[in-house]
Amino acid sequence: MDNQMFCFQCEQTAGCAGGKGADGVCGKKVDTAQLQDLLTGALIGLARATEGNEYLINSGTDRLIIEGLFATITNVNFNNATISALIDKVHTEKKRLVPECFKCASACGRNDDYDMRSVWEANEDIRSLKSLILFGIRGMAAYAYHASVLGYHDETVNRFFYKALFAVGMDWDQDLLFPIVLEVGEVNLRCMELLDRANTETYGTSVPTEVPLTVEKGPFIVISVHDLYDLKQLLEQTKSMGINDLPLSMVPSWYEQKAVCILLTLLHLGVKNILLGSSLPAFISPNVLNLLVERYDIGPISTPEADLKRLLGE
Repeated sequence: MDNQMFCFQCEQTAGCAGGKGADGVCGKKVDTAQLQDLLTGALIGLARATEGNEYLINSGTDRLIIEGLFATITNVNFNNATISALIDKVHTEKKRLVPECFKCASACGRNDDYDMRSVWEANEDIRSLKSLILFGIRGMAAYAYHASVLGYHDETVNRFFYKALFAVGMDWDQDLLFPIVLEVGEVNLRCMELLDRANTETYGTSVPTEVPLTVEKGPFIVISVHDLYDLKQLLEQTKSMGINDLPLSMVPSWYEQKAVCILLTLLHLGVKNILLGSSLPAFISPNVLNLLVERYDIGPISTPEADLKRLLGE
């Protein structure tokens, strides 16, 4: 794995089996993928260091956990220098929490950075459950980050990030991991409510508006639905340049980890008969998939006509 990239966290995964090689389908390079793993391992080490030191956690620790997780989402940050700087910040924060560990002559390794190969090379069912947890909290971190830039935070959401990261780094079996998978969905619902309140109280209640469906010749602006604050800044900074007169398209993405946490939230709410597509996640093992099918009647999409008949009970 040292000379090849391994990444299967989104639907852009090559062959739906795990992106391998010098580049991912998304354009991510092998060194970037490895740095993202190092960052994730550092975050797990930081979460371990908070056990017994919860009183030392502050807003800076929370912000670092959220920013670190958010940086590893598909297509958010492929800047190696930025990722390396985040790793350094995580190490500095861990040193603040457990300074004696950095002086210990016979280190136990308990608070060391976690080697993510222990997940990627694990039993496929353990890997699958830990991936659901990790990718789910990465998606949830996006919601928490967008809420935080508007000044909205939730203590329960923030504490759960530590719990989930700790679980990913533990040698637990399926019986211990699966409840954490479902808890991701429960806490993500709270996080989505937080972001909804942040956006509504900041920008007002959204109103359905008819938009043209014709493809314009251009120029135009295409915006991924991530951060309304970024959109607001863009429009304010360009208001005298005529850009506000250009067509604006917002494209929701089903490619990355927010899809995982939304799925887990739907399962938490007891929603069944969910159809997934266009392809099933590469990180879901056959046994974990069967478990989800048995409990929640999850299935793959087929044709639009057949799926509509099934959903409508025809």
